[in-house]
Amino acid sequence: MNIIFAIYSILIVSSVLVGFYYAFKQSKKISDIEKGEIAIFEEQCGGWIDNYRLTMPFVRHTLYEDFLIVTYIKTSHIVYFDDIAKIKIKNYFISKGITYYHDKNNTYKQFTIFSKSTKKVIDILKEKNIIIE
Repeated sequence: MNIIFAIYSILIVSSVLVGFYYAFKQSKKISDIEKGEIAIFEEQCGGWIDNYRLTMPFVRHTLYEDFLIVTYIKTSHIVYFDDIAKIKIKNYFISKGITYYHDKNNTYKQFTIFSKSTKKVIDILKEKNIIIE
C-alpha cells in the first residue's frame, strides 16, 4: 500500500512540475510579429488576462516601439499603442497592477499586468503619449 501511495505521489508531483514547465516555456515563445523587432522592455510577471489569473512567471509582458505583447501559455495578445485608450495603475494586495484598456475588437477590452518594474513601464508608455490614470 505504501509503495502505491509513493508511486501516485511521484506521478502527481511530476505531472504538476511538467505542467508548470510547459506553461513557462510557452509564455517565452516569440510570435511572428516579434521576429526582427528589438524589445524596449520585457519581463516575466503575473496578470489577469481573459478569464485567467496567472502568477509570475507565467505571463510575458513585452513592449516594442509600436506595440506591446502579453503572452501566456499558448495565447498572445498584440496591442498597438494607437489602440490603447488608457492605462490605470492600482495597488493590489502585494504589487501594483497596470491595467490596459484598449479598442481592439478580437480580444477582451482590458487586462492587468502585475509588473515588478511599474515605474519603468509607465515611463515608456508616457513617451508613447498614452493616457495614464
